[in-house]
Amino acid sequence: MPQDSNETGLERAPGARSAGILSGMAVFHLLILGVCVTAFVLTLSFAPVPPPLRRGMSPETFPRIILALIAILTLFSFLRETKTTNASKMQTIPPVFAFSVSCLLGLLLIGVSVDLLLSIFFFIAVVMWLWGERRPVFIGATAIIVPIVLFVLFSEVLGIRFPRGLIVNLIYG
Repeated sequence: MPQDSNETGLERAPGARSAGILSGMAVFHLLILGVCVTAFVLTLSFAPVPPPLRRGMSPETFPRIILALIAILTLFSFLRETKTTNASKMQTIPPVFAFSVSCLLGLLLIGVSVDLLLSIFFFIAVVMWLWGERRPVFIGATAIIVPIVLFVLFSEVLGIRFPRGLIVNLIYG
């Protein structure tokens, strides 16, 4: 029997998926959603912070916002993936992705040992260059503006202070 035939002996169109089998990406999406749900349930066990000690956002709110964002993006990705019926149309991950992930390790090392804002600056600049951006003014402007926006968002809007470092010490005094 040909490869593209099902139990009834009818042939499927090339690249069509069988209805009852989840693709590897669908399982991956479900795994991410499962981790999000599990982590969200764990945030329900956080001890409440007394109002006099609370500065800005409460400790349980921020992880819940991040988990909800991850779950929403995963659902969008899952819906997009289910619309792709031909496996040959799916794109492969480019090798530059591995370099970008290694840049995340650099972000962590510089952020912990030197300064988080400085590490965000270098991470953005290097990853933009790795992915093909060659306009130095645009790279520089983005690498400067994004850390400033993140700092203002977390420090002023959400009330979450950045860890101390070279630049953060100058800002906080």
